[in-house]
Amino acid sequence: MSQSLSWGVIGTAKINAKFIPGLQNSTRSKLVGIASRDAAKAEAAAKEWNTPRIFRSYDALLEDKDVDAIYLSLPNHLHHEWTLKALQAGKHVLCEKPLSLRPDDAIEVIQLAESTGLKIAEGFMYRHHAQTIKILELARDGAIGKIRRIRGSFHITIPPGPNIRTDAGRGGGSLWDVGCYIINFANAAVGRAPISAFGTMVENAGYDETYSGILDYGDGATLQIDCGFLGPRIDEFQILGETGWIEVPRPFKPTGAETISIHRRSTREAKVEIESFTVNDAIDPYAAEIASFEAEILDGFPPRIPHWESAAGIHSVEALLSSARTGKPIEIIV
Repeated sequence: MSQSLSWGVIGTAKINAKFIPGLQNSTRSKLVGIASRDAAKAEAAAKEWNTPRIFRSYDALLEDKDVDAIYLSLPNHLHHEWTLKALQAGKHVLCEKPLSLRPDDAIEVIQLAESTGLKIAEGFMYRHHAQTIKILELARDGAIGKIRRIRGSFHITIPPGPNIRTDAGRGGGSLWDVGCYIINFANAAVGRAPISAFGTMVENAGYDETYSGILDYGDGATLQIDCGFLGPRIDEFQILGETGWIEVPRPFKPTGAETISIHRRSTREAKVEIESFTVNDAIDPYAAEIASFEAEILDGFPPRIPHWESAAGIHSVEALLSSARTGKPIEIIV
């Protein structure tokens, strides 16, 4: 197998500016070109990123035999269609989150990838940062005992006016945009999919402007989630167990140096003991995400985000939204 990957990018979203530098700085990847249905955007992107080829359609990129892998930065509602088409064209796919908007669609592309030996990955870049890796290691190794409750908040401010994040027809809404990070982190920490969902939302033009809810994992473990577009920016994450709790600084945009704190309280005393871990990680999380995908394809490494987590996250968001609209708890069957 070749020890390098040739990439094509489908879409000209702003997030390309965070992802593409990691490709261009990698010794194991090279950027072949960027595809857009808008010829002017394709030409502008090719010029901006100094790519050797211009693709004026997504299909033209997928037909290029020199392209091994696709980075998909299209709007949410197009993720399934073009992930599926890329797999059918024999390409590996790193798709920005969410992998799809429907659980059945996620299962379809996962099964196709597994049956063909191609790789797909869901683009949660924070999962490749050393802080996240350390926290999941602590949670899974019993540093705070059995997990009982996780609390996560992620709020940002969306300015007035047209915005793809608030376009219900294209997969907009606070859960799909920012709440999915909380769900992804919680599912990974608990190590299994939730079994039911219940919540409420403030709906605006068909999308959830704010959301508050609970995911039940069974056996006494729950996630309390709140997210929204009304700001100010808040991103918090806390994992509570039988013997203590972990405070996660800047959970979804960690910096190069972070201090993770484990708080332990004696059952007989009010005194709290704090154990701290300093995590240094100078690697850009998008570059780390690319390196992880390279290692999966070229070296046979296991994925950082297993397929069950991607499917469980999509099931979870769908169930939370359904619960808010019906006013009833929703069973989750993954």
